[in-house]
Amino acid sequence: MDSMKFIIFTSIIFALIGCVPNATVYYKPTVDVESTHEKSHCVPTEKYVHFEIITKKQILKIRGYGNTYSTSDGEVAEGQLVIYGKWDEIKYENKEFYVLVPGINKKIKPIKTYGEVHNFDSYSSFNSGAIFPKQVGDSFDLIFPALIIDGEKIELPILHIKKTIWIGISPFNC
Repeated sequence: MDSMKFIIFTSIIFALIGCVPNATVYYKPTVDVESTHEKSHCVPTEKYVHFEIITKKQILKIRGYGNTYSTSDGEVAEGQLVIYGKWDEIKYENKEFYVLVPGINKKIKPIKTYGEVHNFDSYSSFNSGAIFPKQVGDSFDLIFPALIIDGEKIELPILHIKKTIWIGISPFNC
């Protein structure tokens, strides 16, 4: 009987040793269209939002992301869209990227914008985004200009970014 209790107790201890309480702050992206979230591996934070936009010629698959982080120049906020599809030419209609903070009626312009096209055998990707001064609130909205893909204008949804806290138990070896 005592040996059975020891085995059960030891098994529970070894099972719990592999897990630790954890809490993390992250920025959850959302859009106002049908979407899903991709969760991180060990800490199941909703790091990316995935959605689709139907065009005249194809269905674009889009991954959105937002975050704040420190650089050598100070803290910044970033919004990123990665667009997957097939095209001959892709670009933004203009350079009207901006951030809106709820409760503040002011468009904040980016410090920097970027966009890179990567061509693969059966599809292409357009990794694009903008870097802004760090936002003071717990949420902000990233507005991207319309895309022009092979002459077709495509409106993009607002990328909402909200500071979120995840609390749970994570595997120790992550």
